[in-house]
Amino acid sequence: MATETVNEPRIERGNTNQLIRRTIVAVLVVLGIVLWLVAALLMAQSVQNSAQFSALHGWILLINVAGLVVLAVLIGGRISRLVRGWRARVIGSRLEARMVWMFGFLAMAPLLVLFYFSV
Repeated sequence: MATETVNEPRIERGNTNQLIRRTIVAVLVVLGIVLWLVAALLMAQSVQNSAQFSALHGWILLINVAGLVVLAVLIGGRISRLVRGWRARVIGSRLEARMVWMFGFLAMAPLLVLFYFSV
């Protein structure tokens, strides 16, 4: 009697966790984009009518803070992934860390110059 093995698609735990993480990141990215688009729309409305600015100021501030929280969560997740790779000595993690520092410095330098001249 021959037994046939049927190859059923299995859902592995690692793949589902990775799928959940990717879905969460995608939702957070879309949420951040939508939040800042709404903030830009409210700012455009308040610029056209300065009396409306005082009514919308609280909402604009709240939306921007929520957007910053979403951005901080996304950046924190990427930094934690970078640190885990660094500690596990994953191939390319040291190069990625150097590039993050380099681009971080390149992004901060113009901001610091702008801040210096605005104060």
